[in-house]
Amino acid sequence: MALADQLIPLLGVVVGAGTSYVVTILQDGRKHLREIALRDEERKIEAYTRYAASVKHMVGMARRVASTRDLDDPMPGVEEAAALRSLDEAENARSLAAESLGLFASAEVIKAVQQLNKRVWRLESLVVGHIPADKAIWREAIVAYRVELEGFRLAARKDLNRPDHGLRTGANYLTREELIKLPATRTVSETPAQPTPPVH
Repeated sequence: MALADQLIPLLGVVVGAGTSYVVTILQDGRKHLREIALRDEERKIEAYTRYAASVKHMVGMARRVASTRDLDDPMPGVEEAAALRSLDEAENARSLAAESLGLFASAEVIKAVQQLNKRVWRLESLVVGHIPADKAIWREAIVAYRVELEGFRLAARKDLNRPDHGLRTGANYLTREELIKLPATRTVSETPAQPTPPVH
């Protein structure tokens, strides 16, 4: 009986220690999974942001070329050959940014990216002369690009569980019908940065 009295508390200690160990392991596992999910989300946000920025930069370069061919608003000081080189570099950057999305993006985002890429490639084809263009054709291509850019933004926000809460402002947050009514002038996001003049 004395032995049983000694074993019962000892057994309680063993069971308690085992339970504590299991709980600790489970908590550490959940924490590790949360950290992995957080890192994946951060990578995804970075990839989506980089891709969107590369697309807008490429469109800005395309509009510089278009300005030399009387398709877009005049941009004083733009030299056609230099603008074409910048457009080629921007397309390379966009392509690299798009490739990285395959590692993280949802099927819906990838579909939106494919549609947006087609619109950006059309703009490029128009300004380099692969497709005949005039101002009306160019304007239609710009509107189509804006629509697909908005489609990508919405798909990305959905994938990241970031609802827009109805806060839709600016040219990139309009409906297709509203976008079509816009003039063919640049939005802020499509206007390429001007080079800083040298200091003499």
